[in-house]
Amino acid sequence: MNLRFLSCASLALIGSITMLSSHAQTKPISGVLLDSATGREIASGNARNILTGKTATSHRDGRFSLAASKGNILSFTAKGYYTDTLTVTDSVLQLSVLEIKLRQLPATLPDVVVYGNLNSYQVDSIERRKDFLATVGEVKIPTVSKANDLGFGVGINIDRFSKREKHKRAARELFDITEEDAYIDYRWNDSLVYKYTKLKGDSLTDFMQTYRPSWEWLRKNPDEEDMVHYINKSLKKYFGRKQD
Repeated sequence: MNLRFLSCASLALIGSITMLSSHAQTKPISGVLLDSATGREIASGNARNILTGKTATSHRDGRFSLAASKGNILSFTAKGYYTDTLTVTDSVLQLSVLEIKLRQLPATLPDVVVYGNLNSYQVDSIERRKDFLATVGEVKIPTVSKANDLGFGVGINIDRFSKREKHKRAARELFDITEEDAYIDYRWNDSLVYKYTKLKGDSLTDFMQTYRPSWEWLRKNPDEEDMVHYINKSLKKYFGRKQD
């Protein structure tokens, strides 16, 4: 995916929030996605550099690698979890392994009953939006806390400048990006891809990362039949690449 759905003004706002430097050195960041409650690794989650559009899919052990430079915003999504973001700082760049702890959504937790005819993505999306609106002050809350240490969550946690509407607009744009990634995670999931490719382990992760479809394509192709055709076409490219 790229950022063509963002306006120039919005990109400028996000750039100002992250103090992006065009001369910043890019380096690979090694990280691991973890469940914040259990500490278990999250496979097939997605890490994305918002300003470059590059993405990385987490392996079975939750690990991923993504290139970034100081000032970049990274977002993290996984099916059944709240999204999170961070701004890359010197402290982040110095870490050997970046630990990202995502919170489970209520519908994922035991003893939670979901009513109505909504699918799991719609239910999760409603909950993520409620959480986001509370964070930006659309709903009155006594305090706003970061989701993690080292500045995690600062991409959408704007308590330091919540009175400035331009930053709220940038935060909303950022939330929309992460929500589109969450929709891709819902449709482009490891169970579905394995069903039609029979790929496992690192091969499955590599395939899912390399051929991850865009939000725009998924919205235009809502049926599983469309997805099967896309997977088969991508699979031919994948095995052709392996033979070269």
